[in-house]
Amino acid sequence: MNLKCIIPKLARTMPIYRTYVLDERGHVVVAIDLECADDEEAIARAKRLGDGEVELWRRVPLFESRQSRRELDPR
Repeated sequence: MNLKCIIPKLARTMPIYRTYVLDERGHVVVAIDLECADDEEAIARAKRLGDGEVELWRRVPLFESRQSRRELDPR
């Protein structure tokens, strides 16, 4: 199995990952969301999805609340 990981380092809560199982031409056959404690768990679960090409992405929120922004930058 060939596993490509695209995991940004921005997540601050329990991350949600998305795996894409690809066919022999590189087209997405199925997308599966996974909620995992960490990158290692996500990688292990993605490896069990099949023998073909699988991409693993960590989903990062598009926006954050003002409260979480203050926690990061308390100016």
